[in-house]
Amino acid sequence: MSDLIKLVRTYRLTSGIAGRLRLSDEIFVLLEPQLRFFIYGKVAPQDEDDVLQETMKAVATSLDTFNKSSHDDFMKWCRGIARHKVHDYYHSRKIGERMQPLPPEELWPMVDATAQTMPMSAGDKIDLADAMKLLTSRKPECYDFLWKHFITGLDYAEIAEELKVNYDAARMKIVRCLEVAQKLVS
Repeated sequence: MSDLIKLVRTYRLTSGIAGRLRLSDEIFVLLEPQLRFFIYGKVAPQDEDDVLQETMKAVATSLDTFNKSSHDDFMKWCRGIARHKVHDYYHSRKIGERMQPLPPEELWPMVDATAQTMPMSAGDKIDLADAMKLLTSRKPECYDFLWKHFITGLDYAEIAEELKVNYDAARMKIVRCLEVAQKLVS
């Protein structure tokens, strides 16, 4: 079990305000880089920190409502809150078009910041960078799908919800894009 989920469980069992404040600080130190990675590139650069802060605030105020027991469930729950805050951002500004994903050279520092929970060897990182460059030039839509699934860590259901398609369509798109990437790399 990860340190993050241990802290969340301990937070839920702690009744004193001083203890909860200390635990919440520890939770957010671990959580902030992952949510930053998830949010950045989805909103205008000048608003990224604001959306991140709104997400962190929403997680903090509803931390007592999280009732599952795994790290993956907690991260899925947090990403759901972040997705809603991104949606709120667009809804409040009446922006119809989503931001394009950040270029890989801007996202790699964020990948490195999440290495604690998603370790990646140097060879894998080089292979991934090469594959993503090829995908960006030949199949840009696959770049986005694979980035969301393998780097950001969204599961098929989360991708389907975000793109407003059914679960099987999201799963098959990722499978097909992975096949394309494997052909391009080999």
